[in-house]
Amino acid sequence: MSPLGLVVAREALAGVAADADAALAVQTLTALPIAWAGSAAQRARLLPALADGRALGAFALTERASGSDVAALATTATREASDDQHYRIDGEKALISGALTATTFVVFARTGAVGDKRAITAFVVPRESPGISVAATPNLGEHELATVRLDGVRVPTEARLGAEGDGVALALRTLELMRPTVGAAACGMAARALEETRARVRERRRGGVTLGEHESVRMRLAELATELEAARVLVYRAAWLRETSAADARLDGPASMAKLFATEAAGRIVDAAVQLHGGDGVVRGGVVERLYREVRALRIYEGPSEIQKLIIARALD
Repeated sequence: MSPLGLVVAREALAGVAADADAALAVQTLTALPIAWAGSAAQRARLLPALADGRALGAFALTERASGSDVAALATTATREASDDQHYRIDGEKALISGALTATTFVVFARTGAVGDKRAITAFVVPRESPGISVAATPNLGEHELATVRLDGVRVPTEARLGAEGDGVALALRTLELMRPTVGAAACGMAARALEETRARVRERRRGGVTLGEHESVRMRLAELATELEAARVLVYRAAWLRETSAADARLDGPASMAKLFATEAAGRIVDAAVQLHGGDGVVRGGVVERLYREVRALRIYEGPSEIQKLIIARALD
């Protein structure tokens, strides 16, 4: 998979169809751990199906109590005393994208002591497994979110991705690759908002001239366009570094810089677009109103902006 190809695809999709962008992101989040740590049988069975849509995935990492602290996961996977060829998974995952329609979950669960990052393990869990329940989570945008409850879900050892304790490294490697793509989605939304706004100010009139003829509006558009280009540079640089570096190279700093700057900049650009549309900017169903709702979540999922700052700071040490 090409990281550069992925950012191109997400930027192109996000401005016109946030649901299509989300579908690509969720399928990729599910496929990467399987591609990197799955057995030959898991890869052969699941990756083609995820690629062509016969299987729908969900990346079940987040929990309400632990948030971005992967080491604090409460979901457990315990070996059955009477059968060491199976695990029993118990816990609850929150705010999971794509979970309502998912046929395959990648679930991260604790296989050892609380607080030990080496005690987290990933599993492939089929949706039809007894003990799984899913409840929709209404949210600001049209994004499909849900809570996933696992009550005594029984999976064979063959469902494990890699060895016990590989889960944190697998999750972080996946998120590092995906964070610039979140920035790319933000750029796509911001570019669409800027395009809609440029068209709007050419039509809307005030004081006998169009808004676009007012110097203050022209300068504001120039500022927004510059922010967008700066965000794109960070996003594409991070993706290029990932594409051209060794698989085990740590690129947390560039990845987090790209996500942080692009998502925050997109929020400012879309907000300004709503303002320049005037009253029409807040009318439900308009393009910039939809983008205003959709862009907000990008500053939170796959690590909020505050977490990105901490990751960047660690990379500077």
